[in-house]
Parts: sequence; structure tokens; C-alpha cells
Amino acid sequence: MLAGAALVSGCGFSQPPPFDPKRIEQIQIENAREEKAPELPPMPTALEPAMNEKREPATRPYLKAATRPYMRELPMTLQEAIHRTVINSYEVRVAGYQAAIDESRILEAESRFDPLVFLDGQLQKSFPQGIGGGSLDPLKIFTQSLEGGFRQNLTSGGQMELKYKVERTSSFTRPPQLFSAATTQPAFYQNDLTLSLTQPLLRDFGAAANMARITIARNDYRISLLDFRDKLEIQLQKVEETYWKLLLAQREVRIQEKLLDDTETMLNLLVNRMAARTDVSQVQVSQTQATLDQRYVDLVRQRYQLVEFAAQLKALMNDPDLPVTSQIQLVATDDPVEDPINFELSDQIETGLQNRLELMQQTLRIDSASTVVKAAENNVLPKLDITAQVGLEGLGFNFNDAVRSQSNTDFITYGLGFQFEVPIGNRQARAIYQRTLLQRQQAIEQWKLTSENVAQDVVVALNNQRQAWHVLVATRRAKFAAEDALEQINAREQAREPLTPTFIELKLSRQSAVADAERQSVQAAVAYNVALEALEKAKGTLLRYNNVVMKEMKGPMFMKTSEIKEEKKKKK
Repeated sequence: MLAGAALVSGCGFSQPPPFDPKRIEQIQIENAREEKAPELPPMPTALEPAMNEKREPATRPYLKAATRPYMRELPMTLQEAIHRTVINSYEVRVAGYQAAIDESRILEAESRFDPLVFLDGQLQKSFPQGIGGGSLDPLKIFTQSLEGGFRQNLTSGGQMELKYKVERTSSFTRPPQLFSAATTQPAFYQNDLTLSLTQPLLRDFGAAANMARITIARNDYRISLLDFRDKLEIQLQKVEETYWKLLLAQREVRIQEKLLDDTETMLNLLVNRMAARTDVSQVQVSQTQATLDQRYVDLVRQRYQLVEFAAQLKALMNDPDLPVTSQIQLVATDDPVEDPINFELSDQIETGLQNRLELMQQTLRIDSASTVVKAAENNVLPKLDITAQVGLEGLGFNFNDAVRSQSNTDFITYGLGFQFEVPIGNRQARAIYQRTLLQRQQAIEQWKLTSENVAQDVVVALNNQRQAWHVLVATRRAKFAAEDALEQINAREQAREPLTPTFIELKLSRQSAVADAERQSVQAAVAYNVALEALEKAKGTLLRYNNVVMKEMKGPMFMKTSEIKEEKKKKK
């Protein structure tokens, strides 16, 4: 019995492994030691010559070094980044623990109705006649008892108990004369089998009053599960935005590299023509070289911004194979969506009202408040409890005789009673009931406010999506116009127009205009995809949008209205 009690009480639980922060820190340090960045170049002290000794364009190795990453590149799709985030994100894991904690509280609340096994033993010596002891006591009684059974709280508010008691009683008397021999009476056994029930009839009666904690615990678990979903959606939204920022940085680096190559080509052309003593002087060469160096500065900044976005993406994923300190450069490989997607406002608002987790959570809070109202309403009633008991006793000079007496039903006992009480005025219970009514109405008003906020979020997100598309179309047109203007400049150059400083400045500005137009076009495409993702977040369908399924999200609370109606039709 002791071994069984130890097993039931949970002594078999395994202890978690000890927390070792040093081991985690060492992993980060070792990853950072895998590779080292190249040494920093020295500071220039003078203008580098544009021509070498042979009067040819000088080489510029630092331009290529700026575009050469010192990290190993790893291509990654958006779906893979989302997959790694769902599995490994520490933010998501922390939220998942809270849902598991609240789920265990459901068992805590339900355990109140678990049956209880009890076993009591007693050894007692008494002096029934109450004389002070010693040789003056004419009677001494020794009682040994052992009882055990089952006890259980009922969902109706009552308590039922079934117990079996064995009691052995022996006595002896000593005459008042001193030094007289004691007289021992034969021992006898009394066995009792008793079934008792205590049941409230008014206050504390029914499942509404006694299972309120279980209902509230279940709602709290669902709310925590929705908090987990919220944290997952936020994390995925951050991952997707960071992924598109990484892609944007990659495209900007490519645009800047092409702009740098075009500028270097133009500088070499000017150097060659200056060496041939044609229409180019040192003014045009220095002018172009200054522009080249400034564009090199922009490229360096964009290149290191690319590394920064990759580190942010790794920090969001928390993948043990891709720690932040690892010398791995993530490369975004997916292209942004550039197709017009039309949405109806009414459909989007309906979807948002059916799927936003804030509304689901508030609905659960209203249900919990309604449960508390029912319990408080029951608490206003007077207290009226009945007790009933029936027993089967057996008497005998030994245990077997007592059992035999029980089997013959020689002694059947029973009892019936009641207890009634009511506070005068009952002000406390009535005040609690009034408070719960107000709290429930407050939760309902909060649901209305939340629904308004959801509709507003959907409207704003849809407007941003439409705006992002129009901006994308406009930037694409501006890009085509800028490219056409540069082609006209190149045509004039091929037609042998003199390369005057004004013409050089015009061509350099047109090159910058084309690069800026391309950047704005890519930025608009990224903004359009971010707006699409924000619209899905506003509707509460971001997980479905990213093909992420939470198996726990089942039941009417997590179903659409149309799906609930369909289920009811199937049941009918």
C-alpha cells in the first residue's frame, strides 16, 4: 500500500537536467571562432593615380574587395525560413510553455473530483468511569481500530463515502481493595460497513457551481493557446519582413555593383582618351573618379547592411545549425509577388471577424464571466444540506464472528438529517453576484470594441495593400523612363558628342537616376509583399497563408461560423 501511495503521489517523476549556462555560452564562442574577417585596409594619404606608368587605366582592387563576402553563402527560401522559425524559435517555445502550464491547471481543477482512498488506525486506552487512575480505577478499556475506504466529491456538490471499520475492544477491572487480582473481560469485535452521502440542495448544488473552476481553467488554456498562436504569428511576420529586407539589400547591392562597374568603365574610357590627348582633360577624370569613390562608399554600406539583415534573420529563427555567431551569409532566393491581387472589403472584414484571435479570446473571457455569474447566483441561495447514512454492523468475540454477523444482516443502521442556514440580509453574496454581472457586461463591451478594432485593422491593411500596388506600378514606369533617358545619353555619346564636364555630369546623374529608379522599384515590390502579409495578419489568417497548421486549434471555438453550421447539418 505504501508503494502504491508513493506511485500515485508522483514520486516516479524524472528530474530535469541541470541548467548549464557555461555550455551554452561556449557553443556561441566556438561558432564565432570558425572564421575570421580579413584585416582592415590602411588609410589613404593622397589621391591615387588614375593611370599607371604605361599611361593606362590603373587597377582598383579595393572595388572588387568591397563586393566579395568573407562569409560562406547559404541559399534559403522564405518557406524554409518559416519552417526553421516554427521549429526552433525561442520566442515561440516560451509561449508554448505557458499553454502547457495552463493545460496542467485543468487537471488540477478536475482532480477535485478524483476518488480518494484513505486508511486510518487508532490505539486507545480509556477510563470510562472518570476516576483519577491508579488502583482506584475499577475499569480500563483498550480499543484498537482500523478503517479504510473510498471518498469522492461529486459534481453535484455532495460527497459520498464508503468505508469499512474493524474495532477490537478489551477491558479489565481491578477491585477497590489493594493488591487484588484484576478481572479481564473477553474481547469483542465490531465491524461496520457504512455508506454515507452529504448533498446540498440549494447553495453549492449542481455542476454550474462546482465545475466553474474547470470551465474557467479550460478557457484559460484556450486563451493561452491563442497567445501562443499570436506569438507565432508575430514571429513569422518578423521573419517574412526581415527576409524581404534581406532580398532588398541583395538587390540594392547588385544595382550598386552594376552602377560601380559602369562608372569604372566610364573612368577607364576617359583615362584612355586623356592619354590619347583628345577631348578629355584631368577635370573629367577627377570628376568621374570622385563619383566612383562615392559610389564605392554606398556599396560598402549596403554590403554590411546585407550582413546585418542576415544576422537578424538568424536571430529570429534560432536554428542551432545557423547560430547568429556562425560565419554563414544567408541568401534570399525567392522573388517577391508582383501580380495584382484584388480583395473585396466585405469578405476581408468577415474573414477577420471569424479568425482574429483577439475576438476568440474575448469570447472565451465572456464564457468564463458567464460561468462565474452562474456560480455567484447559486451562492445567493440559502444553505440546505441533507445527510444520509446506511450501515451494516457485525458483532462477535472474534473477527470471523463479526463478519458472519454482518453477512446475516443482524444489525442495520441508518440516519437522515439536514442543515439549514441563511445570512440575514445576505449582502455579501448579493454584492458578489452584482459584481459578476457587471464584469460579464464589461467583457461583452470589450468584445464590441475589439470587433471594431479588427474591422479598422482590416480596412487599413487593405488600403495599404492597394496603395503599395499603385506605388509599385508607378515606380516601374519611372524605371522604364529613367532607362530610356540613359539610353538617349549613350546614343549621344556613340554619336561622338564631346565629353565635356557638363556631358559627363549629365551621364553620371542619369546613371544614378537609373539605379535609384531600380531601387525604388524593388522597394515597392518588397513593400507590396509586406502589405499582403500584413493584410493576412489583420485577418488572422497568417498561419494559413504560410501553410502552418496548429493541430490544437480544433472545436467550435476555433471554427468559422459557416463551418459550425455545416457541422450541425451533418449531425442532423
